[in-house]
Amino acid sequence: MNIVVDYTAGEVSTNFDEVKAHLKHEVEKYSIEVTEANVAEAKKVMASLNKVKKAIGDKYKEYIDLISEPVNRLKAEKKELESIVQEGRASIESQVKVFEQKKLDMVLDLVFEYKRQKCEEVGVDPEAVIVNDLAKLSSVTSAGKLNKATKEAIDARVAAVQNEILKARLEAEEKAKREREIAEKARLEAEELAKQREIDLARKMEAEKQRAVEEAKKEALSKATVQQSAPVEKETGTWRICFTVKARTDDPEKVRTFVVEELKGTRLNGVQVEVS
Repeated sequence: MNIVVDYTAGEVSTNFDEVKAHLKHEVEKYSIEVTEANVAEAKKVMASLNKVKKAIGDKYKEYIDLISEPVNRLKAEKKELESIVQEGRASIESQVKVFEQKKLDMVLDLVFEYKRQKCEEVGVDPEAVIVNDLAKLSSVTSAGKLNKATKEAIDARVAAVQNEILKARLEAEEKAKREREIAEKARLEAEELAKQREIDLARKMEAEKQRAVEEAKKEALSKATVQQSAPVEKETGTWRICFTVKARTDDPEKVRTFVVEELKGTRLNGVQVEVS
């Protein structure tokens, strides 16, 4: 299709030089020094010159509009033809958008399905892996399959989430281990403290018991009464004498031991006492 415009080149002729010279001459006549005496006349001249200027503008506009009419018509034709083409393009563009959106939806389904499979293989929640931005028209081959680059990108994101999960799990296990160690240390320290308290308490009780025994010995000795029984002849020159000892104590054996220790090596009426 060829656009044909018939145009005859021509020139616009005016009496520009004549008018120019005339205006210069007229204006120069009014080149006066304004004084108090002629200021009113000067204002009249200004108004007159404004009228001349407007008349020049109106006249030139009349011819410019006349000459511009075919150009304006060409501009209108150009706009109308472009509008026809633009409407045709817009119709096709809307169909292209619908087609590409359907294809993008299909690509997104492929991306989600591949992501789901990879997540199931490694035990990762698919919701934790974001891949929406990987669904592009260029993400599939001409056969409608995901291309290698898109699959590798999905694999990388699944692996990244898997590593984050593993890292979080290890950190949680390490934290739990530290907490167990702290708890175990506290338990051992508490047990050690309890044992020490038991030892200290036992020592204290033993010391108190010893003091009580000593006091009991002294009290038993001070209050003990010895009753002599009839001597029994054991052998010539040897006598066995029985004593009855009364004392305030709940441990007779300790009283007996105390009495025996006290009587060893003593003499009764000049006779050496042997205690067993």
